[in-house]
Amino acid sequence: MKVVLDTNCLLISVQAYSDFFWLWKAFHYKKFVLCYTTKILNEYDEILSQYYSSAFAEQVIEAIVNAPNSDNEFQERMQNIL
Repeated sequence: MKVVLDTNCLLISVQAYSDFFWLWKAFHYKKFVLCYTTKILNEYDEILSQYYSSAFAEQVIEAIVNAPNSDNEFQERMQNIL
C-alpha cells in the first residue's frame, strides 16, 4: 500500500509516547510505502522543527528519505499528471 502522509499525522506519530506512534512504527516495519515530494518533505521539516527541534526534524526526514519503503518518484509522477 502506498501512502501520502498528512503533516499533522506525521507530527503526532513520531513520538514514542503518542497514542499514534503505531503509525510511525508501521512505516518503520515496512507495512506501507511512504510517498513524498520535495514540497512535502519541506513542510514536514518546517512543522517538526516548529514543534520539536531542527535536529529532531532532520532525523525524521533522514529516516524517511533513507527508508527502503519510501517513494520519491511520486514527485515525478504527480508532475506528469498535473
